[in-house]
Amino acid sequence: MVKFSQILGKKNMILANKILKKEIIELNLITKKIFLSKNENFLKLCENSLNSLKSGGKLLLFGNGGSAADAQHLATELTVRYRKKRKAIAALALTTDTSALTAIGNDFNAFGNFKKRKINRYNFYE
Repeated sequence: MVKFSQILGKKNMILANKILKKEIIELNLITKKIFLSKNENFLKLCENSLNSLKSGGKLLLFGNGGSAADAQHLATELTVRYRKKRKAIAALALTTDTSALTAIGNDFNAFGNFKKRKINRYNFYE
């Protein structure tokens, strides 16, 4: 079995470890701050979400980049289950419809520099 240290090397492994620890500490601080705050907007979001579900609606989640992945993950947790057996909660991540996203982006030229950056990233040329 190949180990990360064999791929990254000892120096990079130490750096990766430091970065990971820093990110975990930051996440814990943010989580604690959210938990201790009485953020009215967040409470209103929760209230509106519950009201929507109770009246037969669904939760629509979205994000950009890593947040899109988080939206998909949360939608999956809600529709499948999280920690215990229960009825599915109606949730959908808007970022999973790649056909619609790319068609809209193309039709409205939303990709602009994105296409060029992506093409250049992989050393392709138009």
